[in-house]
Amino acid sequence: MAAQYNATFHGDNKEGIQLGTNLGTINAYYYAAKLERSEAVFNPLSNVPFERDENFVGRDSILSTIEDKLLPTSTSKHRRVALVGPPGVGKTQIAVEYAARLRARAPDTWVFWVDARDAYGFTESYRNIARVAKIPGWEESKTDTLHNLVFEWLKKDQISPWLMILDNNDDADMLFTPQGSEDGKRGKSLVQYIPDCSHGSVLVTTRDDGAAGSLCDGSSIDIREMDVSEAKDLFRKKLTWETVNESDLELLLKQLEYLPLAISHAVAFISQNNSSVQRYLTLLKQESEFVKLLEREVRDQRRSPVPWSVMNTWKVSFDFLKEREPQAVELLSMLCFLDRQGIPGFLLQGESGDTEFTTKILGPLLRFRFLSQVKMQRTGDVFEMHSLVHRFTLRWVEQSDAPIYAAKALKAVSDKFPGADNPVEEVCQQLHSHARAVLETSYGNPDKATRAKLLHNAAAYEADLGSIKIAEKWITEALEIRKVEIGENHIDTLYSMNNLAMACYQSGKSRKAVSCQEEVVKRFTKVKGKRNTETLAAMNLLVKYYLDVSKWTKAEKLSTWVVEVSESLEDEDPVETLDRKMTLVLVQRSMGKYELAQSLAESVLEEKFNLQKQILSVREKDGEGERQEEFVDLFDVVDSERTLALIHRDQGQLDKAAEYMERVVETTKQSHGEQHPRTLRCQIEMALIFEEQGKLTEAECLGLQVTGKLAQTLSKEHPDTLASWSNLVLVYEKLGKLEDAEGDGEIVVETSEKVFGKDSRQTLHSKGNLASVYRNRGKLAKAAALGEEVLKLRESALGKTHPDVLMGITNLALTYQKQGRHSDVRELFQRAASPQRVGGSQTSLLVLSALLFLLVSLVRFGWHIV
Repeated sequence: MAAQYNATFHGDNKEGIQLGTNLGTINAYYYAAKLERSEAVFNPLSNVPFERDENFVGRDSILSTIEDKLLPTSTSKHRRVALVGPPGVGKTQIAVEYAARLRARAPDTWVFWVDARDAYGFTESYRNIARVAKIPGWEESKTDTLHNLVFEWLKKDQISPWLMILDNNDDADMLFTPQGSEDGKRGKSLVQYIPDCSHGSVLVTTRDDGAAGSLCDGSSIDIREMDVSEAKDLFRKKLTWETVNESDLELLLKQLEYLPLAISHAVAFISQNNSSVQRYLTLLKQESEFVKLLEREVRDQRRSPVPWSVMNTWKVSFDFLKEREPQAVELLSMLCFLDRQGIPGFLLQGESGDTEFTTKILGPLLRFRFLSQVKMQRTGDVFEMHSLVHRFTLRWVEQSDAPIYAAKALKAVSDKFPGADNPVEEVCQQLHSHARAVLETSYGNPDKATRAKLLHNAAAYEADLGSIKIAEKWITEALEIRKVEIGENHIDTLYSMNNLAMACYQSGKSRKAVSCQEEVVKRFTKVKGKRNTETLAAMNLLVKYYLDVSKWTKAEKLSTWVVEVSESLEDEDPVETLDRKMTLVLVQRSMGKYELAQSLAESVLEEKFNLQKQILSVREKDGEGERQEEFVDLFDVVDSERTLALIHRDQGQLDKAAEYMERVVETTKQSHGEQHPRTLRCQIEMALIFEEQGKLTEAECLGLQVTGKLAQTLSKEHPDTLASWSNLVLVYEKLGKLEDAEGDGEIVVETSEKVFGKDSRQTLHSKGNLASVYRNRGKLAKAAALGEEVLKLRESALGKTHPDVLMGITNLALTYQKQGRHSDVRELFQRAASPQRVGGSQTSLLVLSALLFLLVSLVRFGWHIV
């Protein structure tokens, strides 16, 4: 359970104080921030997921046309071409064949395969490109937003020529719609991440003429059925053991509409059943009512008609398998509720043995072309279903047994999805799209306990990716299900409640996080007891949430008690105890008790070093020579040193703070890498120390670099990126870049509203910064209106005594003073100085001091206080 409480907290010292003229910005071009990249030290390769079809025949004129259109010319322009045609005509197979011939002819050419059917497939394909190309930073990425990282690498003219194949792009709007907003007003569109550089070319497969026109400026090749000669060659090459009468073959191919997919299905059936062409023709004539229904439905819904022949060959093979291999049909029926692509082999196998599963269940699906095996991946076999097979099977299952097989698909994914307390990144990534597919399916009443389990675990992975809204939605549903199904005090229910509080905290809903975590502590106390290690862990999180809403007295009292109890328990993990001591350090620091905080932090750090030495000594005696940096995460030594650096900074001991922070940054680089988010978070603090030392050039350079890397590895909308972005406010204010501050400040506000909501602490902080920018640019009406909005929302969201509210009062008073609204300034001062508003923190005292300074200044100009 303890592992479930591990979290990264972003609130501490990520909020710049907006007193006086604290302005801030980050240029809109921060995506272009330079990253340190190393040149590839291996030969260009292809990540095409399909094996080349040994039976590929014909299409020579099409392949020649593709080559002519994509061949580099003396003008050295970017080149694109689209293969356009209805389903089943072999567009993907042609693309695979062209890629194979290109690699044979020009082995120094990269070939990248991109699943362009939807935004998720596009992003995961870019992730794979980053992996196979070993683009620096890909390993540390925790989200599905590697677009810019890949884009910047592809457009570099130092890399070899490349071909990108955009497969199955049947919806051009998907690529051209700005990402990140339903109203299409925010973010870049995916097509903007496909470079149009001269050393790159793009091949698109689509059934939509509009997509071809949009992506390739009308440069397209019409792909239809094979001609008679090509169809005969394909049939004979696939069916070598039987001599077929010429007239029968011509009749069959006509029935199959000369389509490669239909021919493949027919040959598979004939081969597996030792059937004859005449017998198969007879089966095709027995058109079922289901095929008629499906044909009408599909034709009504698609611009490009689905060939009748493919539907009928599917039905012939399906009926046969249903009679002879029912287990295979059951597996196929379950698979149609998953994402049709990227199906990992470990998700298919049930309780049967390897041999039985391969021969009796999986084998028939492969032989009859219901499934195809993608090129072997590092994690094992991966399979996919053709889009038509997927659609036909799903429609057939919907006629009767949809709830049964949807529930089986849900259980299969839920059973394999790693737990929230022990996530396995690679497995989570493989099952991500399938989790989304089964959770979005609504057929009947699935096993609610199974659904809650998947919601709980998948929500943790979504939060790790930075998809906080999805995480909050899923964990909320998991909690509601568990309350009803297993009771409010069940341990699994409490785990979900705990994770909901964490999601609320990460999304800026601090008050809700506190309320939820208080309930968690109450119920853990009832179920486990007050002195239980899991209860103490829940309390430790609650202390951190208290700090975010300025409940310092409660935080100090609870944190002190938690530490005392932890030290008194004989079986308590010493690492957990040290973590709780560091939480108390955060409390003391927040209350301005710097000497106590420094003393305790130094004591904790010494204990951590001693524990580390003890374990290293034991391992050396056992012959396990481990590197010391492998223990950094275990004992959070770096985090303790970072906190010490911040305490020194709070006390104005900037040289000492810089000394600690420089060591922290270097150690984190060595243990995690330069692109890792943890390294970048430490560099954010380093940039702030530079700023306070007056090293503005260094602060600006490091701040821009860090924010750019965070945007690339986590996304521009991740909380850490927004925190770094906001912290650059202080640097840009002192550099006097007010025009840039205004433009970028508005972007920060817009992004924060979208990610956190309009009344979250992070959003209000960015709005307060923007109000300061408006004031210092002389836009006083806009500054006053925004300042009033911020103050009202802060009072509602955080309470009237929160330091953020006092800061809002002070900044609004500064604006009113510039407008000459002296009576309004006096009213604000009276509100801020009221006894119920005065808290015990250093921030409160600083704010009141600033107000007093403002009032004294006004008196000097003849304004009288009454």
